[in-house]
Amino acid sequence: MVSSFNRRSSRNRWFLPSIVAFAIALSLSSCGSYAGKTGSPRPTNSKPANPVRIDSSTISTDVSLSADTTVDSSSVTFKYNLTNDSANAIWAVYPSTVSALPDGAGGVIAAMAFFPVREDLSYAQPPYERVTKLEPKQSVEEKVLVNRPFTIRHDVKPGADALPSKPTSVRLCIGYVEAHKLPANQPEKISENKYKINRDTGYQLQKKFACSSPTPLN
Repeated sequence: MVSSFNRRSSRNRWFLPSIVAFAIALSLSSCGSYAGKTGSPRPTNSKPANPVRIDSSTISTDVSLSADTTVDSSSVTFKYNLTNDSANAIWAVYPSTVSALPDGAGGVIAAMAFFPVREDLSYAQPPYERVTKLEPKQSVEEKVLVNRPFTIRHDVKPGADALPSKPTSVRLCIGYVEAHKLPANQPEKISENKYKINRDTGYQLQKKFACSSPTPLN
């Protein structure tokens, strides 16, 4: 015959580990976790990185950009000259839909660049950017208009930094890739003298940007 003391001891041996296991599970569930591509934990409330980084460390000294900038109440027009001063041929993003980005100093960057492809959107075909080729020492002149108020492109995921509500300046920045680093199937020909590079490929290879000087805004 089992005494009441033994029965209570048996129940306690089962009950205490159950409490410990429940407490551990509750603690883990309240902490939350996120495993990025590297597998490193990241807080769930962390902000996303900005889509592209354009600052003093990524502005090119080998490809130059000058712009005659016209500002009015509804738009900004850049008539620009892009010159490849490097020793290698490049493919630069051609006039296309421009995305505004914060410059970190109260101004706005009008960016023609390869942006990362959004995984939360569906595309009928791989997204691309039109490009133009510049051989060493070659220049190209073009014009691009940007509407005001400035906006982030609809297929560009906003980053951690919001656009300033009243930007103090605007500048044009153009992304490019070195021709010899492209895979054999890039760029693709669209039509006579018109080419494109897949955005994902361009984004991976885009390391520098040619930028004009900032123009003050009223």
